[in-house]
Amino acid sequence: MTTTVTRTPVLCVDLDRTLLRTDVVWELIARSLAKNPLSLIPLLARLTWGRSRLRVELAERFAADFSLVPHNSEIVELVRAARDRGEPTVLVTDLSEAQALRVSDSITDFDSVLTVEAVTGTATKQRRAQQLVAAYGEQGFDYVGTSRNDLEVWRHANKAIAVDAGAAVIGRLESLGVAHEQLRTPTSSLRVWVKQLRVHQWAKNMLIFVPLIVSLRQRDLADLGNSALMFAAFCLMASAVYIFNDVSDLDSDRAHPTKQYRPLASGALSIPRALLVATLLTAGSIALASLISVMAVGIVAMYAVVTVVYSVYIKKIAIADVIVLAGLYTARVAAGCAALLVLPSIWLLLFSVFIFFSLALMKRCADISQRGEEMIRRGYVPADRVILITLGVTSGVASVMAFCLYISSQMQGEQFLSPWLLWLIVPVLLFWIARVWLLTNRGDMHDDPVVFALADRASIATGVIVVLIVLAAALI
Repeated sequence: MTTTVTRTPVLCVDLDRTLLRTDVVWELIARSLAKNPLSLIPLLARLTWGRSRLRVELAERFAADFSLVPHNSEIVELVRAARDRGEPTVLVTDLSEAQALRVSDSITDFDSVLTVEAVTGTATKQRRAQQLVAAYGEQGFDYVGTSRNDLEVWRHANKAIAVDAGAAVIGRLESLGVAHEQLRTPTSSLRVWVKQLRVHQWAKNMLIFVPLIVSLRQRDLADLGNSALMFAAFCLMASAVYIFNDVSDLDSDRAHPTKQYRPLASGALSIPRALLVATLLTAGSIALASLISVMAVGIVAMYAVVTVVYSVYIKKIAIADVIVLAGLYTARVAAGCAALLVLPSIWLLLFSVFIFFSLALMKRCADISQRGEEMIRRGYVPADRVILITLGVTSGVASVMAFCLYISSQMQGEQFLSPWLLWLIVPVLLFWIARVWLLTNRGDMHDDPVVFALADRASIATGVIVVLIVLAAALI
């Protein structure tokens, strides 16, 4: 009598977008971007070589800390459950064996790894299927994959485990007669995109309306429309830059106690999709600005370039970083003037420079209190907090002085019917500046003063009072 031995299928798990919530190629591209933002174009061009070849080249140039790369906990539990049942588990990837072992060691221990030889085009999945069949036999393995690109492997598998696969993929598996099961993982939503685009930060762009408000009597609906277009252009460009910054800061964000939950750092959004959206946002921003004037396009483009340069280089230079931040805020006021085709008042610009220099210093003080080690890498030490507070308070008071000079320049002008009412703003500004710096000195300031101001009742009330006084001065 012949005894038939039933062999337990091997559980084979793909790496990209399966075990990992992201893609190794794009992770490595992000590291290249962090070193040189201009490297994106040649890297995208070299994707025509094939993902596997590009992956091998990038992996040799940039070491990835896979312990920080987000992974699917559902897949990890699936692997651990298989091992508890005594089933062999294999990680399948076209990384080198040494790199694959680092992944296995840092996320969950596989019994072995299977590295697929790097080839070009669609031959990658065919080669993967051939190697799996050669290693474990026809239908000798269960395969965990994600998309229709895995169908070539699944047709040879004992069972297909489809992660977040669409109806078309499931229908194809059924038509092939492949036993299968579906596994769902958390996916991106509108809320995730709102968080990634930093919609709450669009409040900063309200500064674009300042020139419109202070010259309200001389404006019409066309001016309001141009200001709104400039506001929208800045919002789109700011969100595009936030995406680029998050892509280039993946490693540091994942090591941060709160930034690790950002959509890109956590893997809730894919890097290529985010970069595509950033490209569309940039194009939309330029298109909106072009409806106003060539100068408007230039200001938006300059804002984008300076912001990227700041994020890659300048933010690591103490004091220079806060000066550039103040300049970026002031650029919004200048953009508001460009929307109206007018030259800004020198006193209004000076007020903007000083008040935003003060707020930028406030942010750095909060950063030093809450993220000391990270700020040391950016050129600050805890002892700097004293001098930063001194500079910040002084700059805040200087902004009030500049505002007083602005009021004086308007006393004989025609922009306001009752310019003397503007003097009521002075004590309001002094109160707010003194209060926020008092909170900063106590260590109670949020690491982003804008976020703090949007949630702080006293700050909201201060803003409303200032706007009402300006409107009254202009119209009464």
